[in-house]
This record gives sequence, C-alpha cells and structure tokens, in this order.
Amino acid sequence: GPDLWSAFRDGVAVNLLNPPIATFYLVVVPSFMPAPSAGRFALLASIHVTMAFACHAVWATGFDALRGLWTRPAARRLVDGTVGIALLALAARMLR
Repeated sequence: GPDLWSAFRDGVAVNLLNPPIATFYLVVVPSFMPAPSAGRFALLASIHVTMAFACHAVWATGFDALRGLWTRPAARRLVDGTVGIALLALAARMLR
C-alpha cells in the first residue's frame, strides 16, 4: 500500500482540487467575517483545517479499533446475522 506521506499528499490534492471545497472557502467562509482580510481568512481556514483534522483522526482511530473487533469470527457472525434479520424484516414490510 501507499506510504503515509503518499496518502497524505493524495488527500491534500483531492481536497484542493474538489470544487465544493473551493466554493466553501471562496463563498461561505468570507461571509462569516465582518471585515474580510487575508489574515482573518487564513486564521479561519486554519481553524477549520485543524478541527477537520482532529475529527478525522478520531474517526480513523475509532474505525481502527473496530477493525480489530470485526476480524473476530464471532463478531462477524453476529453482525451478519443482525443484518440478515434486518433485511428479512424490511422484505416482509415491503410485501405488506
């Protein structure tokens, strides 16, 4: 798989080339500033990036912990059984 730097670089490229992200920073962010300036824009953008990084780090850590649980056969059977029952219940509801 890709090394950590390669994955980080790919993530930055995807975000910088993503039109909704550009629109957010060019249209939405300035609307929250009473007197827009480059310094205030940079501060608000850096706060947003820091908060997003922290949020994604928590998600990644949580999902890594779940990965350890998911690899256990008993846990996988439990999830498969639960999803199967939910799908059967949905099918029965659709038939009514």
